[in-house]
Amino acid sequence: MEPGFDVPKAALVEPLLTEPLALITRDRTDRGIEVDPMVELDSLETIAILVGEGLGVSLVPCWRGLERFAPRLHVSQPLPAEYDRRRCLIYPNKNRNDPLWSAFRGLVSDCAAILGADRHRDVG
Repeated sequence: MEPGFDVPKAALVEPLLTEPLALITRDRTDRGIEVDPMVELDSLETIAILVGEGLGVSLVPCWRGLERFAPRLHVSQPLPAEYDRRRCLIYPNKNRNDPLWSAFRGLVSDCAAILGADRHRDVG
């Protein structure tokens, strides 16, 4: 998998998992909205609350807990797989054979596999 950005030659990229995205809006009305991001927020709960209050729309990962905001939001079906957000581990190439890095990569890969098996494309 190619990342969406240039990675220095001194780094390696290991794909871990993908997350389906959904569009959340205050209602089901499609207004042909053009997205012009004004801010970036890290808290999915904050994003859902702001959208529920009528302050914009957002693309968010399909996450457990989103359904509790459903009475105030319209959550689209997951977008097609080509829009999935990809999660990767990026680490220094020079350390790839170091036992500590190998153990860390193994742990992160195992966690990603568990999370990936737990994900579903059935939101909305």
